[in-house]
Amino acid sequence: MLRGLLAPLGFEVREAEDGADTIAQATALAPDLILMDLRMPVVDGLAATRALRRQPACSITPIVAVTAAAFDADRDAALEAGCNAHLPKPVSRDALLNTLAELLPLTWTRAEPRAAEDSTVDVGTLPPARLAELAGLVRAGNITGIGALAQALARDGCCPALARHLSSLADAFDIAGLRRLIATGDSACTTGPDAGTSATEPEQ
Repeated sequence: MLRGLLAPLGFEVREAEDGADTIAQATALAPDLILMDLRMPVVDGLAATRALRRQPACSITPIVAVTAAAFDADRDAALEAGCNAHLPKPVSRDALLNTLAELLPLTWTRAEPRAAEDSTVDVGTLPPARLAELAGLVRAGNITGIGALAQALARDGCCPALARHLSSLADAFDIAGLRRLIATGDSACTTGPDAGTSATEPEQ
């Protein structure tokens, strides 16, 4: 989930399998920031943080505790172990980006509103299966999946304008724009003759 949030914004993300792997990778790579899950096998996140603080390569590296334990005592334990911040699960996108901005020399560039562009793209041109897939991805906030779907549409030559628009919205992490887009598809699916009404040709 964190990779899905960060990779589209241009971050290079590495994942560790457990606490011991975290220590090994962080010591070797000297990353700009570490998102530390506190509950991991082999070595837990608190122990891994303490170990990294003893390593010259990571002694001042920002470490953010990511955990489902959101009580004050849990946050205090993480900070005491050497973490710089504490993010409770499920991680809020805005909280994550604000924390990164506080701990790293970042300047965010936000996309301009796309309401006018939204109105020129007809999501109803998608095949029903693709429309359902897109709607599911948007509702789940799966930016990586939306980008992959846009690439697949472009490769297939299906709805090229829509494919470009989806890719642009995904790159900008414009969840609001994506929701507006699928809302037009939902509306198209619910309009038309009343359910159960059918038309028959007159007998010859």
